[in-house]
Amino acid sequence: MNARRILFIHPNFPGQFRYLLKFCAETGEFKLDFITEALPVNYPGVTFHRSYEPGRSRTESVGTVLRKLALKGYSPDLVISHSGWGSDLLVPEIFPEARLLSYPEWYYRAGNPRNLPIIKALEYCTCALVPTEWQRNRFPIRFQNKIRVIHEGVDTSFYKPDAEAVFEFSGQRYTANDEIITYAARGQEPIRGFSEFMRALPAILAARPQAKILIAGEDRVCYGGKHSSGQSWRTLLCAELKLPEDRVVFCNKLPEEYFRKFLQVSSLHIYLTKDFILSWSLLDAMSCGCLILGSDAAPVQEVIAHGRNGQLCPLTSDAIAAAAVSMLENREGLQNLRAQAIRDIHARYEVSDCVRKQYQLVREVLDD
Repeated sequence: MNARRILFIHPNFPGQFRYLLKFCAETGEFKLDFITEALPVNYPGVTFHRSYEPGRSRTESVGTVLRKLALKGYSPDLVISHSGWGSDLLVPEIFPEARLLSYPEWYYRAGNPRNLPIIKALEYCTCALVPTEWQRNRFPIRFQNKIRVIHEGVDTSFYKPDAEAVFEFSGQRYTANDEIITYAARGQEPIRGFSEFMRALPAILAARPQAKILIAGEDRVCYGGKHSSGQSWRTLLCAELKLPEDRVVFCNKLPEEYFRKFLQVSSLHIYLTKDFILSWSLLDAMSCGCLILGSDAAPVQEVIAHGRNGQLCPLTSDAIAAAAVSMLENREGLQNLRAQAIRDIHARYEVSDCVRKQYQLVREVLDD
C-alpha cells in the first residue's frame, strides 16, 4: 500500500507544525511535503518547495508551486495549512480531491478584510484546528463545530527548572540567586503591553534596588501598528523614561537554548497581552517553574488562575508595578504557584500528549 501524502503549507517553516511534522516524519506512514518561503537545511523525511515570489501574493506564489506539483502528477491526500495569509486558497481548485486541515489561528473583528481568506478556508476545509478555546470562541458560530482545540504543546523535557542555570549576556552573568524580572515577546509593542511594562519599571526599580530587568524580543512591531513618529516603541520609551542601562537589559531575540536559561534564572516573569493570541513564551515560562504575573486578559485567564499557578493584574503600569513589588517581597510564600504552574503544563500542554491528539485528528480527517 502506498504511503498517503500530506502537504504542509506555512510561509514560516515550521510555524505551528513543528512537533506535528516531526511526529509524522518519524512514524514513516506518510510521504511529506512542505511549501514554505525560506527552505530549511537537512530536515529528514520531508520534501520542501519554496514559494517566495517577489511582488506576488502568497496565494499566487503558493499556487505556482501547487500547479507545478500537479503537472508532475503529485496529488496530496491531505493538506495541512496555516490559513491566515491566504496561502491555501487555490488548494480546492488545483487539488479538488484533497482534504484540508486548516489552521486559521485568529479571527479579527467582524468586517476586517483580513478575515476573508480565513472564512474561505473554513468554508471548504474538512476540519480546522486552533490552540485555545478562547481563539475558537472568536470565530462565527457557524464554523465552531468544524474547529478542534489542540495546543501545539510544550517540550517539558527541555523547558524545565534548573536552579544552577546561568544566563550570560553582554559580558554579564545572571543566576537564580539574583533578583531577576523577565519579560519576553516577539515584538516590543502595545498589543503585548510593552508600554505599560516599561512605564512600570521606575517604580519597581525604586522599590527593589537589587532587581535587574531582562527583556527578550525584537525591537519591532509584529502584530499592531507602528508609532505615528516612525520610531520604535523601545526607542521612544527609553528616551522618555531614561532607565538605567545596567539594570534594564535588552537581550533581543534569543536562541532557544539561551531563552530557556533566561527563564530558569527568573525571579518573576511578567507576561502581558491584550486580547490576542496567547504566546508560547508564557507556557514555556510556566514549564520552567517561573513565578508568573500576567495581565488579566481573556487569553491569559485560560492558562493562569489567579492565586493558583500565578497572579493576574490589570494592564496598567501602576497595577503591574504594585503586583510585581508585592510578589517579589513575598517570593518564598509563593513557591506553591511555581509548583502548580509546572503541574498544570504537564497535565494540559505536555507536547507528547498534544502531538498525539493532533496526529489522531490527522488520521480522522484522512479516514473520514
